[in-house]
Amino acid sequence: MQHNYRSQSTSYFSRWTRESYAVFNSLNKVIKISSLSVAITATLLPANVVAQEEKTNNTTSDYYLDEVELVEPQELQVFEVPSRVISVISSRELQSAPIESVQDILNNISQLDLRQRGNNDVQADISIRGGTFDQVLIMLNGINITNPQTGHHNLDLPISFDQIERVEILNGAGSLSFGANAYSGVINIITKSSTENQANLKAILGSYGLYNVGVSANLVGKKQRHFIAVNHDQSSGYTDNTDFNRSSVYYNGKYLLNKSFLQWQMSFADKAFGAQSFYTAKYPNQFEQTQSAIASLKFASFGKVSTESNIYWNMHSDRFELFRNNEEAPSWYKHHNYHLTNVAGGNTKFKFASVLGKTSIGLDLRYENIASNVLGEPTGEEKDAWFNPNGYYDKEASRLNTSVSVEQSYKYKGFSTIVALMVNNNSAYSDKINFYPGVDVNYKFNKSFIAKASFNKTLRLPTFTDLYYSGPANIGNPDLIAEEAVNFDLGVNFNYGILDVNLTSFNSIGNNSIDWVRKSDTDKWQPMNLTRTETYGIDISSRFKLEELNNGNFFVNNIIVQYTFIDKYSNTEGLSSAYVNDYLRHKFVFGLDHKIYGNFSANWKLRYQQRNGNYMFLDDAGNDVLTPYGDYTLLDARVNWKSKGWMIFADVKNIFDTQYIDYGNVLQPGHWFSIGVKKELNF
Repeated sequence: MQHNYRSQSTSYFSRWTRESYAVFNSLNKVIKISSLSVAITATLLPANVVAQEEKTNNTTSDYYLDEVELVEPQELQVFEVPSRVISVISSRELQSAPIESVQDILNNISQLDLRQRGNNDVQADISIRGGTFDQVLIMLNGINITNPQTGHHNLDLPISFDQIERVEILNGAGSLSFGANAYSGVINIITKSSTENQANLKAILGSYGLYNVGVSANLVGKKQRHFIAVNHDQSSGYTDNTDFNRSSVYYNGKYLLNKSFLQWQMSFADKAFGAQSFYTAKYPNQFEQTQSAIASLKFASFGKVSTESNIYWNMHSDRFELFRNNEEAPSWYKHHNYHLTNVAGGNTKFKFASVLGKTSIGLDLRYENIASNVLGEPTGEEKDAWFNPNGYYDKEASRLNTSVSVEQSYKYKGFSTIVALMVNNNSAYSDKINFYPGVDVNYKFNKSFIAKASFNKTLRLPTFTDLYYSGPANIGNPDLIAEEAVNFDLGVNFNYGILDVNLTSFNSIGNNSIDWVRKSDTDKWQPMNLTRTETYGIDISSRFKLEELNNGNFFVNNIIVQYTFIDKYSNTEGLSSAYVNDYLRHKFVFGLDHKIYGNFSANWKLRYQQRNGNYMFLDDAGNDVLTPYGDYTLLDARVNWKSKGWMIFADVKNIFDTQYIDYGNVLQPGHWFSIGVKKELNF
């Protein structure tokens, strides 16, 4: 677990007041909060709209706060799971580290396996704890934006990393709180929010014709908050056909009411990029363009019964060209691939406290539809493709997923537990209702030491690509059923002084696991429900908060050391596996943040990883050669200067100029240099 905690003095609160300054009294203090439910409610709204709460003596807990943040209920749902590994990357870490993309953020966490095809957020697959890239649920401000076509598009985000306030990561099953597809973990990305009228400007220049510009603004009124951001970046590419061009606009608004609020967000993003060997090395000159749109509305109210309701719509359009230049296409290549997914959903949750603890009841509905000329059932007619007048859709598929969840939490002295049950049904399997139980327990021996354990059952629905995709080397399987897993976690958390250490062991037993397999090199790859997979692993994460020494004048600010080990088994004897047996076995991350002189500082990120699995290397004769993934070590660094709202920085990625591959035949860039300037304006 990564904390940004600091222990200084202790205050005792019996109630939260309406005074505008009251919430800031908790900065850098240990706060004795009477009730966890009160603490959560209090952080949800600014102090001037927080209701006064009476003291409840039997659920006192200690929390260490470094800063007060406005946190929405759905985002806090992760933190209400007391026995899981939760990673939180704050905006402070994001600004000081050699990070220029969301992919950079995720790459520097040992529990995550980020497999890049294109750099700088062009395209990447994300997995957690040895799972596949389709088994992670992605959220934006608590809204599920996971792509039902394929997990390859899950990180098509409408924002730049500069607009991120923090990233919250639940390592392990999350279906009980977040529904289907939170199979091996959840990543929740929170955009920035400010209590001041503020504008931010950014400009970055770098190797391979890279430039990145962006502007964002916070507009704050007595009851309203508005955040808007516009971004554009592009590059000529680090090798043939790796150019990209991306633009996005994002807006988030909030209206504060008495004991409630409304929040909404809207976005649109367009991205075009050379996809050199992304999906096959035999025809490397590939191209892809995607557009995505998101709209959501949230209402939350607080009182004896707290409620939260969300409605949302996500759209994603994808055009894939196996041959970027049509004159290179052979006679058998008839058309490009066009896909359009539309997702509409809604969920609501009620929470109330009693002598039995806190009870939560939730309902979630999610409708997924795809129109395509490749995926789905034939419709008998052609429709013009979105944003592509030369494309068409003649296939379609849709499904509705419904889940009901109940959670009961209870705290007594140092003991905390949550017992939960989710009931799920999907219209694709209309006759099946499945039950997913879970138990989370922790025991707090003292302020410094916590032991934790959990048991959870989870599921993941097949993507539309799993069900329907057919190509020269692949064929879908419409008879696939949902994959399921039973997960066990056991760990400890030690936090004393400047040292914060977490150790967790985990075990996942999967049934009907989905994997693309084949019996021989002449067969096509096809997804199948394997009978069983087993995953074992350990996570070790530690932080040395040296900036707290010598009244903050110590040379080194922070040292981070993380290590994750995974071992995995599956019954794929006699079959070649494309995904299940392809996982990150070892990953080590070291981070160092230190001062240089005056307003100058530096941040270093060292990453070592070794992957289990193989890929088909295309040799000079055009033959596929089974090749194991090699291990590699990468070192990135940033030097920056900060003063009066200005930040000037220089980054060097891959200082060792290491030649490495994350996926297939896609060679990653060598060293990459960039310089940038940012300016924060308050008005």
